[in-house]
Amino acid sequence: MHDFIETFLREEGFPIIPIEGSPAFMFGFMNGDLRWKVLANADEDDRILTFLSYMPDPVPEARLAAVAERMMRINMRLSIGHFELDFDDGEARFRTAIDLDGTEPTHQLVRQLLRANLQAMGAFLEELQAVAGTEGDDGP
Repeated sequence: MHDFIETFLREEGFPIIPIEGSPAFMFGFMNGDLRWKVLANADEDDRILTFLSYMPDPVPEARLAAVAERMMRINMRLSIGHFELDFDDGEARFRTAIDLDGTEPTHQLVRQLLRANLQAMGAFLEELQAVAGTEGDDGP
């Protein structure tokens, strides 16, 4: 699965960086003026493929509750994936994942999973940055 994901990402034109000692790859993504990092993780043991899009800046401690509330309100409207917030360090991200146990990934399946991830982050990043008070900060 790791090799498949690496090949898929390279064929899609993403400049991936392998994460040493991990089955994951990191790459940057731009949507207009918005920029963020994406992690693709191929868990061979559990056969789970995960894409994580990270907000460029951590959420300040004073804004954690407000951002968490906004994320939950956004999550209620989503069919695929969800926003997550780490209250310990302010890391905010969007997760899409698929369980591939008993099947093999296909380009179409992985493309749809990644597209859902990138579209959600692109749709809500500015709104979440505004709530966090980090709008306009330079990303990765």
